[in-house]
Amino acid sequence: MEELEELKLSSIEKEKLNNLLTESMIVNLKFLQNKTYIFLMNSNVIVLNNSTKQIYDIFEKIKKKMSLEIQKYNYKKDVKRLIPEWTDSEKEYLKENYFKESLENLEILLRKSYYQISLKVIELGLILNREWEEKELEFLKENIDMSNYVLAQMLRRTFHSIKAKKRVLLEKQSRKMVI
Repeated sequence: MEELEELKLSSIEKEKLNNLLTESMIVNLKFLQNKTYIFLMNSNVIVLNNSTKQIYDIFEKIKKKMSLEIQKYNYKKDVKRLIPEWTDSEKEYLKENYFKESLENLEILLRKSYYQISLKVIELGLILNREWEEKELEFLKENIDMSNYVLAQMLRRTFHSIKAKKRVLLEKQSRKMVI
């Protein structure tokens, strides 16, 4: 980083600093009592003793430059997905066990979130728009204050399905109260 050339450091110190800044992004800076504290995204903190406001300003420039570079970066094309793709064996396991295992077990066994599993279930066509059974409706009415996420897991329905059915039930209740 060319900004580091402005610092009065040995070439070894500049190289170490450059390596640290290349490995992680600056998330915060503080200038206190002639020390510059550089907080990195990887939880490291660099402390420059006998620092000046000018040194702090140099790192402020570096931080802004890093932020701009990240904003320009096209995440969809260039960054590998943080969430691993579904393997064929995971898809097969889901197909074979979706109606046998609880969602909690599937989350643990597949190391996927409820939402990832729900989306994959829809994508694989395991659940289409199925009718609500009377016992499901009764359970939903009795537990209407429970979170949509928990109800979705318990009733093996999507979050949006629960949300929509709750809205319909609550509208019916409010109409009955008005009449």
